[in-house]
Amino acid sequence: MKYGNFRYFRPPDDYDIGIRGGPILPGAIVNDPAVKQPLEPRPGRYALLYSPVTPTGQRLALIAALGGFLDLIAVLSPNNGRLIQRSGDGSEEPSPAWAPMSGTEAAAFEWGTHVRLPALVDLEAGRIISNDPYLLPVKIVSDLAESASRKEALALLQEEEARLEWEERIFYDLHCGVYRAGFVARQDEYEREVERVYRFLADLDRHLTGRRCLLGDFPTLADLWLYTLLVRYDQVYAPGFRLHKYRIRDFVEVHRYLRELHALPACRATTDFALISRGYFLGIPALNRGIVPIGPDDHFL
Repeated sequence: MKYGNFRYFRPPDDYDIGIRGGPILPGAIVNDPAVKQPLEPRPGRYALLYSPVTPTGQRLALIAALGGFLDLIAVLSPNNGRLIQRSGDGSEEPSPAWAPMSGTEAAAFEWGTHVRLPALVDLEAGRIISNDPYLLPVKIVSDLAESASRKEALALLQEEEARLEWEERIFYDLHCGVYRAGFVARQDEYEREVERVYRFLADLDRHLTGRRCLLGDFPTLADLWLYTLLVRYDQVYAPGFRLHKYRIRDFVEVHRYLRELHALPACRATTDFALISRGYFLGIPALNRGIVPIGPDDHFL
């Protein structure tokens, strides 16, 4: 698919993940006609509503933070408040931190009750622009990088052909593979999906040798998507989705890559292991036994 001058990965509308829930399916996506209009670089106009539990929400929060858009898009979590760029004390660089939401920002979550989050809302018009997890990443960067003079954010869209190839693999071989391994009912289907996920991690491990990120020294949209899945792997996917044969720490280069990304202030600020564990083990009926498993903590990062 294409938005403006940039292409982005989108699974086919008829793709059947084979399970209920998991990665957002076409039927759960809502796009207002306003989504076709460029975003205006005006503080107070837009807000991103997201749950820190979901990888799709965290990915968009990271795009806003790493793209330098936190002054133009209010990134809001019902658990943590508003993500802001905290000023440094002279000895350190500014970094993302959480602050209380305003009354208008808190009320915006009422608009999002009828759609699946994350969702971009127009605070002035009081309506949802989109909750499309495939379109929104490239739309936010494309619309605001030029109009708000944040051209360095365009690095998130670099290496388009290679980036799209990785995004496709991330969706089919990791994101969908994890959910299918967790919920398919037949042994042969389960073993096939487990093999798909492990093969992806092994290929990724080889690819990352000598590389800081997937496509060079700086993260792209593909890296941010991959980070949000890998950081949940040992925490919830391995124990809850029947993928416990290997852990991320068993893949040396992947483990190193994940640790280096987690060291970025935006990644640390938006990664809450306690919320992630509660969200999965209490929020997904098939996993909910009324108990949240202990660990692993973030020391492995």
